[in-house]
Amino acid sequence: MPGRKKPPADRRIQSRRTPVKHQGDMGIGSMLVMILTLMMALILIMAYASWHGRLAAQDSIYLTIGTYLKSIESSGCLTEEQKEQLVNELERYGMENINLEGTTLAHVPYGSKVTLRVRGRVHLSEVPDLVIEDNDIRFHQDSYIEVDILRSGISFS
Repeated sequence: MPGRKKPPADRRIQSRRTPVKHQGDMGIGSMLVMILTLMMALILIMAYASWHGRLAAQDSIYLTIGTYLKSIESSGCLTEEQKEQLVNELERYGMENINLEGTTLAHVPYGSKVTLRVRGRVHLSEVPDLVIEDNDIRFHQDSYIEVDILRSGISFS
């Protein structure tokens, strides 16, 4: 046909191809993968935060108990003033139901064994605890660590 013009070459090639996606279009599959990835990242972040909160609380308690054991070794017993300070410090770390039964409270002679026993539970309310049991994943806001620590040394007084 002599009167008919041929379309430009780029239009002919594009008409043979499948339609091109626009830049802003996103398939439902891509969106689903992104949402699942974000959910898994959130679960991992919460699990790490839970683990780290637990570790930090236990570490602080063990360091405090070590410090007070050295005081007991120096003085020969846990004095009432030290006892009050220890309980107040442990309460600052979130420890509840503190029991010092088994601790050396009466003065002992030089070279005798002294002990510091702390029992109770640490309330971790800042970070929810990740619990995985019976094919169920959930977060508990009220999580506790049961603590029973026994340390002993030798009196230097």
